[in-house]
Amino acid sequence: RGFCGDRVCDSPMAAKGKKQKEPRPSTRELVSLLWPYFKPDAALLGVGSLALLVASFSNAMAPTLLRAVIDGSGSTPEKERKRLLQALGIFSVGAVGSWLRTKSFGTVSARVAR
Repeated sequence: RGFCGDRVCDSPMAAKGKKQKEPRPSTRELVSLLWPYFKPDAALLGVGSLALLVASFSNAMAPTLLRAVIDGSGSTPEKERKRLLQALGIFSVGAVGSWLRTKSFGTVSARVAR
């Protein structure tokens, strides 16, 4: 308990003369407030989210693929070529996913900002 001017108050922040923070809205409240602006681009948001998952999966697979390429460097040329092409394919898919994510989220944010 502290003294707030001429009265007793329970808030330690009020006793020190500091402003009390206003409660922040929850994520659900923010989404419900912004949803009317995002609703026309819901499909584009879905595509961007799917592309985000693809790019993340590609990035997560990078160490495993590179390890297989490096560890398999003493094997037959056909296996080396196959591993290298697999790694290149996964990286290419990840690059396309990253571009698509950036493009779709950028488009949605530009439309919402108007």
